[in-house]
Amino acid sequence: MKFEDIKVGDTVMIEADVRYGWRESKSFWVPANVTKVTPKRFFIGEYNQFRKDDGVKVGDGYAAARSIGDVYNDWGKQVTVTDQSVEMAEFKDLVNKWLSVNTFSIKNLAIDNKSIAKIYDAIKVIESLISEGEV
Repeated sequence: MKFEDIKVGDTVMIEADVRYGWRESKSFWVPANVTKVTPKRFFIGEYNQFRKDDGVKVGDGYAAARSIGDVYNDWGKQVTVTDQSVEMAEFKDLVNKWLSVNTFSIKNLAIDNKSIAKIYDAIKVIESLISEGEV
């Protein structure tokens, strides 16, 4: 049993999503504290329950709690679980900045040519990172 000795207050890793579009999201492994334990399950918060034997989230089938260093197969790719809290915070910040730029641009359609040129330069950098596999 993977989480046989788990107890209240222990930390496990769970996947948390940051949404950046209507359907798009990016997942990160972040620590979460166990709040309740029963003979067969443990809880994170009030409603998120996981099976002790394999860590799979009850009612989900795909989501699971894991330990740092666990290696698992994610659609043919080997992934090692690490604490991605910092990366998640940075990505959230990027998404929030992007949304504020988009919201600003829509509300203020009278953007001068210099600003438009800077926006296009930024888009070219992003496209370049994507084509090089950096993003």
